[in-house]
Amino acid sequence: MKRVRGRLSRLRPSLRRTPNAEEPEAAEPEAAEPESPRLGDLHENRREAIGRRLSSLRQRSRPTASSGPGLRKRLATLAGGAGSALASAAGAVRHGFGVAGGRVSDAWFILPIEIRQRLAAGAALVLLVVLVAFVVIPNAPCGFPGGDRCPPSDDTIALAPADAGAYLHINLDPGTDQYEAAQKLTEKLPTVTDTVTSLLPSLTGTELNYEADVRPWSGGEVAVVLGGSGLSGLEPELSLFEIADTEGALQFAADLQGPGTTESEVKGITVRSTAELSSAIVEGLLLLGDEAAVTAAIERAADPAAQTLANNPEADRALGELPDERLIDVYVSLDLADALREDGTLGAFNTFVNAGATEGFAAALVLGESSISLAVRSLQDPELEAESAFASLPAFEPKLPESINEDAYLYLGLGDPGGSARSLIEQAASVSRPLQRSLKAFTRRLGRTGGPDVDSELLPLLDGESALTVEPKTRPGDEGGDTPEGGTPGLDGGIVAPPYLGLLADEIGGEQALSAIAGLQAPIAAAIDPSNGQSPVFETRDIDGVEAQSLRLSPSVDLTYASFDDRLVVGSDPIAIARAREVKDSLAGSNLYEDAVSGLPDEVALLLYLDVPDLLALGEEVLQLPLVPAYAALAPDLRALDAAAVGVVADDDLLASDVRIEVGEPMQEAETAPAPIQPG
Repeated sequence: MKRVRGRLSRLRPSLRRTPNAEEPEAAEPEAAEPESPRLGDLHENRREAIGRRLSSLRQRSRPTASSGPGLRKRLATLAGGAGSALASAAGAVRHGFGVAGGRVSDAWFILPIEIRQRLAAGAALVLLVVLVAFVVIPNAPCGFPGGDRCPPSDDTIALAPADAGAYLHINLDPGTDQYEAAQKLTEKLPTVTDTVTSLLPSLTGTELNYEADVRPWSGGEVAVVLGGSGLSGLEPELSLFEIADTEGALQFAADLQGPGTTESEVKGITVRSTAELSSAIVEGLLLLGDEAAVTAAIERAADPAAQTLANNPEADRALGELPDERLIDVYVSLDLADALREDGTLGAFNTFVNAGATEGFAAALVLGESSISLAVRSLQDPELEAESAFASLPAFEPKLPESINEDAYLYLGLGDPGGSARSLIEQAASVSRPLQRSLKAFTRRLGRTGGPDVDSELLPLLDGESALTVEPKTRPGDEGGDTPEGGTPGLDGGIVAPPYLGLLADEIGGEQALSAIAGLQAPIAAAIDPSNGQSPVFETRDIDGVEAQSLRLSPSVDLTYASFDDRLVVGSDPIAIARAREVKDSLAGSNLYEDAVSGLPDEVALLLYLDVPDLLALGEEVLQLPLVPAYAALAPDLRALDAAAVGVVADDDLLASDVRIEVGEPMQEAETAPAPIQPG
């Protein structure tokens, strides 16, 4: 490098010198034979030298006139027929790349070595950046710099027995995304948070305050094993806590057990016991439970071949179907699910589980910065008959939200309206005896009038997508609507206009379906209980250029239906037809709807959307919810909710349900609903 710099310093004077009048003019260079390419005279600048060098290369690489025809003749003779064109093209391409490669190669090597080294280093750096950005990071394992943060692992499930009735796992590690999300949501929903955290002592079977008693020494994980099989095993039999501070954990256990503990040794592990509670530290976990449960857990930890919940195939599959990132997850075995079903404990939740055909189910609570999600995954035995209507619903891709106004309070989407409606009606009737009796009575009256059979003749004609909605009685663009008859007194003494129910069915089956629906007019009118003193009669009216049929059932219900654009629209008010005809801003384009359904599958068996603020406002006015103490206590938190959605996917061997709630900012005191008033 020093020699190079020395030569450059000696060359600088000649490079700087300019010709003057006293110097003799340089003689014209004599023509010379082409010589091997060189960089150029030192009097030339680099641009001129490179330009001359490239010009020389072009002259050398250009074929002479005499060689051209001979070459073309040889190529034509060699290729022959149609193949000559392909051979010529291939040869031209190879020749072109060869020449271009030669030019680039020569141009590269005429550059000084320092420039070439810098360019090569820069190219290598660019290649490395591209490789990392587009290959490494997208495929990087979690925890790798640039990759995603790893979901927290479950270190406690390997100590749970394989035949556990239920297993609850909570991860409150401050280093996880879920914990960070929980902290943000706690600020928005303080009352709900206090209610949920107050359940922890009862779940673990101990009287403790997590923040004060456990947080100082815990690593974040908490797990509870509930019983074996049957309801009698629901009492917690084993609790496990991850340890960050061993001394703190030992002191916590000692304070919890009290005086009079005895010590024994199992597989080299010290077990401290009282008549009611035993404790031990195994693999960084504090175990609390009765002596038999703690001893069995120690033995499982010492035996690599032990049968645990971690290698239980049903538990592994059910928990594996849950989202990786979750704050809380729970697994319920087949035996316990059967017991809960027979006892009726599952109640309406059985709709998401289908316990009569389940082989075990799992659920998870997943938190986002502004969302709360519940995922339920129930393993299904396809040979057993479904009890839940959800398990028999066909899949569909929701399209009708594009034809529903964005101010809808509620939207319920179904595929195959005929079969889906039948299943849901049967499900509702099985839960509500009054509803079951009313449906049977109406069906009997309808049958006596000679109308078509709804189940076998009408519903099968509805074979597209359907949507059930609850919407306000205003048309798009209206500042407000007239207060209809039958309005309900609100908390402020005014009259609150109730919303209307709407049904939108796509692909209704043409004239056959319309004829069957028209055939229901007289039977429905005759089947309506005339105790209100009115004579129900269908009347024809024009609504926005569409012929509609209306039947006044009560002062607040005017059953109206119409068909247009291969769709059937039915509403409890004529405004349903007008709103369906003019959709300016659709539900599908609403930010609330998009946020609520984000993360749900594209195809579902059922989709439910709720505009929570409007429904709460309606309930507070119409149902006077602030008078209910339980609601009044949670109202500040509930008013912070923006929207909710439920999506269900039903396969032969899995029933998957997701509930998602979007959380907004807490309402200010001035924005909240009126204070509760005392009745009377």
